[in-house]
Amino acid sequence: MLKDGAIYLSSYKEHPEVTEEIIVKDIVHELAHLVEDNYQFEIYGDNSIEKEYVGKKKRLVELLRANGISFHGMGNLFFSEDKVDELDDFLFKELEYDNLSSLTPGLFLSPYSVTSIREYFANGFEEYINGDLYYLKEISPALYNKLESFLEF
Repeated sequence: MLKDGAIYLSSYKEHPEVTEEIIVKDIVHELAHLVEDNYQFEIYGDNSIEKEYVGKKKRLVELLRANGISFHGMGNLFFSEDKVDELDDFLFKELEYDNLSSLTPGLFLSPYSVTSIREYFANGFEEYINGDLYYLKEISPALYNKLESFLEF
């Protein structure tokens, strides 16, 4: 977690054995949030990432419906910026990330990146730093292009 400019790490039930790979992934993810906090306008000012993210969420909602997954009136959660925690709970507890992961390949880097544009950015940042640049560019071209121009390694 990133709080007050500091990154806090802890072990989780999902990872009974914390590895160096998990630690690095978590640190890069939280660094992404720090970069985002400091450069919001540069990252989001042209709305390209937001357009891509919202388009992906619309496609996901269509996929969920096509697969017979009912939202019980929860569809508005997917597009409400002030209900991120409720969407996260819905995705994690109701749909379950493991089940959702079968619908998100080629659309989102991870089911968690559906939660908010911040998590979408952070997952893309992780992939850009430690992952598969070609896959990121293929499924999230606006995010890839922004990271490519912004980070300029």
